[in-house]
Amino acid sequence: MSEVRKNTVSVREMDSKKKHVSILLVDPNNDSREDIFNFLLTSGFDKVQQVDNITEAFYKATTNFFDIILVDLFMPEKSGLHLARQIQKQTKLTKIILLVGDEYQPILNGAGAKLRLPSILKSFVSRDLVGLLLKD
Repeated sequence: MSEVRKNTVSVREMDSKKKHVSILLVDPNNDSREDIFNFLLTSGFDKVQQVDNITEAFYKATTNFFDIILVDLFMPEKSGLHLARQIQKQTKLTKIILLVGDEYQPILNGAGAKLRLPSILKSFVSRDLVGLLLKD
């Protein structure tokens, strides 16, 4: 019984962790961005900022610390990978998660091993995102 308690995170501990996680959401699609933003808020993450372009994301990421940056892989001006590389040059402490539209899953599957970044299909955000955010 004590083994189970050691390996089980209580709801209170999880809620506390959510309150302290700062997240930057980067997605050019307003509807998608708003859906994910609202999902994060209703899931208990209250330190969430959102932007719709790489330039603003990079500025925010270099003037503020974010525990996690969720970035769309395919941005209009530069790819989400470009932002990820720039942020990783600045700090290794920020976790970067790529958001990928379902239509790009074959590309992601082919490049997955090379990316070395966690990724999530946008259609699975509500099912898988919280676990990915809280995973060390």
